[in-house]
Amino acid sequence: MLYLLADIEVAPGKMQEFKDVFGGPYYDRLRTLGRQLTGAWETEIGPRNTIMDLWQFKDGADLFAMRDKQRGDKVLAQLDKQLRPMISHHNLRILSPLSYSPLQ
Repeated sequence: MLYLLADIEVAPGKMQEFKDVFGGPYYDRLRTLGRQLTGAWETEIGPRNTIMDLWQFKDGADLFAMRDKQRGDKVLAQLDKQLRPMISHHNLRILSPLSYSPLQ
């Protein structure tokens, strides 16, 4: 398994609007395309206005196939246009579990 950790800094004053779009129609569309959300969090301590999502993939080929599928999706492209102004910074990390991790 591979995991994609998305660290999203939401623009000040845009958190609820971001959650409404990302947690609603955007997430629904990703799920329709086959993307699997493992967890989603909002920071309590640390950088403010930050959301972290953890996505699960079988391997690198699965991750890149999903990326290509997303790039070709017109519905997702429209939702991306809505989300872009709400995001101050976006950082992605590809993670592989250690032998003792409960997520394998």
